[in-house]
Amino acid sequence: MDIQTTISVLGLLGLGGIMGSYIQHLFNKRREIDLEIRKINEDRYRSTLVWMRIFLKPENLKHFNLNDPFTNHKVIHSINNKEEIKEYAKEKITEYYHNGFLYAPNEILINIRIFLENPNEKNYIKTALSMRRDLWHKY
Repeated sequence: MDIQTTISVLGLLGLGGIMGSYIQHLFNKRREIDLEIRKINEDRYRSTLVWMRIFLKPENLKHFNLNDPFTNHKVIHSINNKEEIKEYAKEKITEYYHNGFLYAPNEILINIRIFLENPNEKNYIKTALSMRRDLWHKY
């Protein structure tokens, strides 16, 4: 092997290493972004499910830890009337539904809408399962 071939081979190896490192960096960055998006969606879905549960069982409101920064905790915990609690919960679910157009797949939006039209345990579970499929690709 002559000197020119050796230099060419070493140059290609160096360039290949740089390209490999760059591709690895892009892959890791994409994975970090995907994990962050999953975490955000998981928090949104969890909040939606909590409000759906409160709508179905307003008497259990005190059992839920509402970590929603947009919820006035003093107001919601001061409501004693079950119908007012249900109305507030429905407003929150509707809010999540409309915000979901930014991030949720159609299946989840459809299931939330069905729940809003006919709130029951079956539609709650159907919505929760569609959220699980979106987050973890489990059926």
